[in-house]
Amino acid sequence: MRKVYLEKKPLAEARELFFEALEERGFFTPAEEEIAVIEALGRVTSRPVRAKRSAPHFRSSAMDGIAVRSEATWGARNDRPLRLVEGRDFVYIDTGEPLPEGFDAVIMIEEVNELGPGEVEIYEAAFPGQHVRQVGEDFREGEVVVPEGFRLTPEAIAALINTGNLTVHVKRRPKGLFLPTGSELRLPESSLGEGEVPESNSQIFKGYFQLWGGEPEVWPIVEDRYGPIKE
Repeated sequence: MRKVYLEKKPLAEARELFFEALEERGFFTPAEEEIAVIEALGRVTSRPVRAKRSAPHFRSSAMDGIAVRSEATWGARNDRPLRLVEGRDFVYIDTGEPLPEGFDAVIMIEEVNELGPGEVEIYEAAFPGQHVRQVGEDFREGEVVVPEGFRLTPEAIAALINTGNLTVHVKRRPKGLFLPTGSELRLPESSLGEGEVPESNSQIFKGYFQLWGGEPEVWPIVEDRYGPIKE
């Protein structure tokens, strides 16, 4: 009878040997490395990352409009608009600009009636903090931005940058090697003869390993003989 397998093992034993070999080589506890945040898309964090500064780190306007003192707007309504003077009662402000000292609210420019140079009317009172982004609204200094074991997304990278993290500790990419074996296998670009097939399984391994974050390596085809395989 022709011997099909070089050495046959039960599936359970083969699985055990396989995972033991992976564990011995540190596959399940990969080392970490520190890389630039802007190069970390798709990488997996090896430790929690905390905010080095609050985000935002200053009070800023969430809208284009006018910054006002909310108490000075009390009483404004549709049938009794309130007139404000630039510099004394309000200042123009754009989205993201720091809120000037002494002002505590923003009224959207769409809700302001500009009367002329330096004067506007409003038709509704503003409340303290209206359309204002407070310090630490997204993250407070020391707060966890991303946990350990988190696969970094574009949004997470932006959050890390905004909280002062320019580098991040990530798990090293696992490395894997695929050895295609079979005397009938030929390179994809080869002309095929009777009984010959193109070697394609390596591309399945390579593709999935890359999708899972690994660094695959494919070796040349080896024929079905114990000596070449052992070498």
